Amino acid sequence: MNKQKFFIRLYSARKLYSSEERIIFEDALINLQGNILIDDICELCKIFCDDTEDEEMMFGLIHLIEQCKGQEYLRCIAKFSPNMTEAHDWAMILNKRILNSQNYFEQYAEIIVDLESNYQTSIIELLMDVKNDNPKMFGEKVDYILEKVNG
Repeated sequence: MNKQKFFIRLYSARKLYSSEERIIFEDALINLQGNILIDDICELCKIFCDDTEDEEMMFGLIHLIEQCKGQEYLRCIAKFSPNMTEAHDWAMILNKRILNSQNYFEQYAEIIVDLESNYQTSIIELLMDVKNDNPKMFGEKVDYILEKVNG
């Protein structure tokens, strides 16, 4: 399977302005189901777009990424989600889902502590945006990560 051609299709149709783009996007998602590896997460993060017309379809991309699991998945999200400049809202959603996960939250904190300083700085900035977006829900968790990083 040539995943790269499906990544290109997802990227080209990511705004989902027309029914044709929706069909292309959905077809690519279907073809990639069950075939995503950790090494694909960086490419998939580039596809997200805040200026999309169909958020439900974009959630399909989140579910595709979440097929990956474990520490390497978390490390990739911590490293690549801050670079989602055209999809800051989606980067926050990816991180909110991890912060809400009983299975992943503490592992994520440990991974962030161990990141190289440039990645650590970027993910902390993104997590501060998550905290500021909903302090009641994410304030304590982001503060916990900050304490671990600065501790």
